Amino acid sequence: MEVLGEIVGTRVQDLHYELPSPTFFGFDVRVDGTVLSTSETSAALKELQISSVPVVLASTPFNHDAALRAAEQPSLVGGGLREGVVVRSTEPRYDPAFGRLIAKYINPAYLLRRGGTDYN
Repeated sequence: MEVLGEIVGTRVQDLHYELPSPTFFGFDVRVDGTVLSTSETSAALKELQISSVPVVLASTPFNHDAALRAAEQPSLVGGGLREGVVVRSTEPRYDPAFGRLIAKYINPAYLLRRGGTDYN
């Protein structure tokens, strides 16, 4: 089993999300190279006692403008500036030419902030 995630908080980057220490948040789990579905990932992280990135599920057709608006909302971790959002289907989808279909929308305010200490 492979858990993918991100470490955030104080001493990691300038946006510490009001976390008292660096904290690991999982966002994907792979078993034998296969990405688990959203619900399977959530269950695996819970079983492993690993915090998950905030997950907001919306069963809607893809909408670029709605995804961009979501990226610009306050963070669900500690409030403040949100880095962005990841958009994906609840079941992993693949395209022969591009691979896994997943997108990250970066908040423009995150990219334009002064003193940023991390890089995308």
